[in-house]
Amino acid sequence: MRRNIVVERARGIRTENQRVEMVERKGLGHPDFIADSIAEAYSRNLSVYYIENFGRILHHNVDKLEVIGGRTSPEFGGGQVIYPISVLFSGRATDAMENQRIPVKEIAIGAALGWMENNLRFVDGNSLRFLFETKSGSPSLTGLYEGTQPVSNDTSFGAGYAPLTPTENLVLALEKEMNSVDFKKEFPFSGEDVKIMALRNRKRMDIIIANAFVDRFVPSLENYFEETVNS
Repeated sequence: MRRNIVVERARGIRTENQRVEMVERKGLGHPDFIADSIAEAYSRNLSVYYIENFGRILHHNVDKLEVIGGRTSPEFGGGQVIYPISVLFSGRATDAMENQRIPVKEIAIGAALGWMENNLRFVDGNSLRFLFETKSGSPSLTGLYEGTQPVSNDTSFGAGYAPLTPTENLVLALEKEMNSVDFKKEFPFSGEDVKIMALRNRKRMDIIIANAFVDRFVPSLENYFEETVNS
């Protein structure tokens, strides 16, 4: 019986020099990527508003955001959306300062609409559902931003890595190419939901690409298989 389990000591060995390496990339239209991107836009837009109106960034942590998939009825040549995508905003954000209301909800929705309109071709902003549950932070948190001396009421740590391995660079470049403007012009049926996984075993590399098709550009089953082979 053939076995494909590999055990090796990794300590002190650079990733690209290890026998086995696995890399996964969730692309532009993947729900996880969308959620992270909207959360970043939400935070940036809040920070701009805080600075413009109060001269400093006020307390907020709005990274807790979820994109909830809707329901569709796909058909060759074009189906329909039965239930729209929902975006759930949670986390904490300062919503009032100096007796002035801060339009946190409007900023959140604007960030989501702006990102989707700039990055996804077939999302109708008018049909999206927004569930807004962002609340103001506790006084012990918001008070940290009142003074000029940096202080903290919590502990945390971060992890980073650099540079990317050749496998990581390949997977990243492949996803970016598939979601580029030129690629979508040539293959309009290719949706933004692209997921790529690469498995490198020594010098052999296997790559699996999952790419959702846009049904309005696929008139028949025969055309589906034809485009799959040609692209």
